[in-house]
Amino acid sequence: MIPPRPAPLLATLVAVALACFPAAFHLPPWAYVTLSALLAYRMTALVRGWAAPPAALLLLITGGLGWSLYREYHALIGRDGGTAALLMLIVIKALEAQPRARDGRVLLLLGAFMTTTHFFYSQDVLPAAHALLSALGLLCAATLWARPVSAAGPRPWRVAARLIAQATPLTLALFVLYPRPDGPLWQMPLPQQQANTGLSDSVTPGSVSALAENTDVAFRAAFSAPVANPGNLYWRAFVLDNFDGRSWSRLEPDLTPPDLIPAGPRLRYTLTLEGQGGVAVPALDLPLTPGGPLTLDSRAQLTAPAPVTTRTRYDLSATAQGSLGARSDPRRAVTTALPDRPGSTNPRTRALAASWAGLRPEARVQAALTHLRRGGYVYTLRPPRLPDRDAMDALLFRTRQGFCEHYASAFVYLMRASGVPARLVTGYLGGQGVGPYVVVRQAEAHAWAEVWLDGRGWVRVDPTAAVAPSRVTEGVDEALADGDGSGPRRTRGVLLTLRLQLDALEFAWSEYVINFDALKQQSLLAQIGLHPADTVRYTLALLGTALLALLPVLLRRRAARPDAAVRAYDRWCAQYARLGCARAIGETPEAYARRLTQARPHEAAHITAVTETYVTLRYAPDTTSAHRLAFLHLSRRRPARPR
Repeated sequence: MIPPRPAPLLATLVAVALACFPAAFHLPPWAYVTLSALLAYRMTALVRGWAAPPAALLLLITGGLGWSLYREYHALIGRDGGTAALLMLIVIKALEAQPRARDGRVLLLLGAFMTTTHFFYSQDVLPAAHALLSALGLLCAATLWARPVSAAGPRPWRVAARLIAQATPLTLALFVLYPRPDGPLWQMPLPQQQANTGLSDSVTPGSVSALAENTDVAFRAAFSAPVANPGNLYWRAFVLDNFDGRSWSRLEPDLTPPDLIPAGPRLRYTLTLEGQGGVAVPALDLPLTPGGPLTLDSRAQLTAPAPVTTRTRYDLSATAQGSLGARSDPRRAVTTALPDRPGSTNPRTRALAASWAGLRPEARVQAALTHLRRGGYVYTLRPPRLPDRDAMDALLFRTRQGFCEHYASAFVYLMRASGVPARLVTGYLGGQGVGPYVVVRQAEAHAWAEVWLDGRGWVRVDPTAAVAPSRVTEGVDEALADGDGSGPRRTRGVLLTLRLQLDALEFAWSEYVINFDALKQQSLLAQIGLHPADTVRYTLALLGTALLALLPVLLRRRAARPDAAVRAYDRWCAQYARLGCARAIGETPEAYARRLTQARPHEAAHITAVTETYVTLRYAPDTTSAHRLAFLHLSRRRPARPR
């Protein structure tokens, strides 16, 4: 049995624990376990009636935890160290807190502040949902401090939910009307250790396959219409021309516009890129010249002016048909070069390519694809390591196992050895979609080839489709399952649908909340007939928002006036008068309650509670609005029928 007075403090500790829960995902395990154990001990002590730890022990715990956190972070300021220090102070305060309102309010304030720190790590919809749940818990605990534990009235969670509901219109009004900066609402840069987690601007054997088990979101895209087959979408990131015998890398960007002739309809979409620390912006192949700060170079690579370290939204367009570089490409000569230093000659591969010298370029492409299709090659996530010497010969004639970058690299080598200009392209293939929304994860990283054909320019060729056709038609999971089963098991069925729905919700949250900047605000205000330049209308809207903020306070004060309780008691008595139990003139509430209890014993508990609360409200000197609201709630109950 929990003593009555510690109940508000215990509820406060539970609410604070809920507010601090997400810290488990970014604190060191030892710190979170230690702090959680101390908080659990304080809750147990309240339940069992144990005294709080002595001051000397608290000082020792504080010093030990502070020193340990300093050793971990080398500072107790900044995002990580500051958040850990705040959590430590919350736990220390909980250990020494007494069942009094002052300590409870301090803990509630710290819990509310702790809730906001989780947005330093993520601004997704899940932290926002946790913040709402945390606010509900903290308000429930605050309700217990605002009124006596024994006072009857609405349940604390109902009071908290009502407060949140009352604040929601004001929140929405301020969100829309309050002038905001030109940037998004929240923009937190990625920490250094989390940057550069996606594709690199160079490829070595195994660099793309290393991403196949990474389920982090790379970017999200929203189209104007549902996507028929999102698994066939090629997202272009890097074009790699230079080969040193083992690694592919790109040359310095040529910022001249690409020789791009679009054909067919223009496809418009919105791409929301997760911050990864690079400048490359994956774009649907073939990308058209964008507006804004992005640059489209001669190789149709889309780049940002600075590394993208925050979630950023771009309005892009592409053409599914068209020619690239058909008229001119000043660097095309680079795409026929092969290294000739010892150990990189790959004589068997060159001999195979030389056997196609008499064929037209298109026929050489088909000959290479036929060789990959019929050569017994295996699509696998974990191929054997290729030797440093003549790696292409080892792949094509000995191991015959590889991932997309292996086969794309071998194909480009064969094309160059046969005299056809070719280059490697990396990006993403496919994605998972719900209607017009597509989410692309790091696991969809892919490598393919481009060959230059006279009159057509650069043409995309995917050698992986010759080895594992299901990679293009059904995705990387099915392709690996058809290969050697080396792929990880991923979410399917109902769980996959729920995951995609959550991703769609994340995209909407990012689109309409996180990226609600000054331009979007002005566009929205113009649609509803408001504009900051229209001083009169804008001022009236802000005044209306202020009145909306004061409305719950005015209604609460009106309901909490002393004479309201008298009128409520008279109405309560009138209900029993209609049932034949009228209150006599001059009869005290206690005497009337005794007579009612005798006449209606099945309602004795309710009659006693109403009478005691009313008498306390009328004659006790220290009653508050919480007492009046509790009585109003009790008096609204209708008389029960006899059993």
